[in-house]
Amino acid sequence: RKNGQIIFKKIGFDVERAFSYALGDLLQSSVYGVQLWAQMSDPGLEDLVRLAKERRFFFCGLGPAFLNGEDVLILQMLNCDVAIEKLQLFSQQTIDLARFIAQDQLEI
Repeated sequence: RKNGQIIFKKIGFDVERAFSYALGDLLQSSVYGVQLWAQMSDPGLEDLVRLAKERRFFFCGLGPAFLNGEDVLILQMLNCDVAIEKLQLFSQQTIDLARFIAQDQLEI
């Protein structure tokens, strides 16, 4: 589906180089979107989120125990427009979450 995924199992001192390299490879492939996964408990998460926000990533979700039993933060970057208002959302929680994601995306 022309989507990419970057997974940080551990965020190290070279996070900027590693992230830029991985993202560059995916963008050369003309992907529609990229998901970024990182463990919530990683001490370097704040640095990675800052780098990701600078590159148009926005909040996408949380994954409970998605990575080796660890909870993950999921950010996403899109190279195409998505009309969230056209999604068929049924619960108030889902509607509220979609609004939050849309707001976060507008702030990039």
